[in-house]
Amino acid sequence: MGTLEELRAYQADWMKFAELQPDVINAFGQMRNAACLEDGVLDMKTLELVAVAVCVARKCVPCMLSHVEVAVKAGVTREELSAALNMAILLCGGPGWAYSAMALKAFDEITAELAEEAE
Repeated sequence: MGTLEELRAYQADWMKFAELQPDVINAFGQMRNAACLEDGVLDMKTLELVAVAVCVARKCVPCMLSHVEVAVKAGVTREELSAALNMAILLCGGPGWAYSAMALKAFDEITAELAEEAE
């Protein structure tokens, strides 16, 4: 299974939960919209770099895959991502390194898979 397939499986599960709890998920979406203002102080690339680093620090693979995809679509480069992941490694030690490697691998796979889809 490719990384995007894995992510799509997680997203399908999220939608099943959202059907049961639409008020909670809608409120969560409103909070996301408020935190990710397009015309805010930080641009989307920076916000997604922070999000990926936090997902790595929290060891949340589904969240990490989701935010890596958004980061790729926002134009984050491999070098920018690795620089942000340095902070997760600094603050989390070995586990931060392990999950950072997973995030970088996901970045490479998602970038390749999205490029294939575009062809």
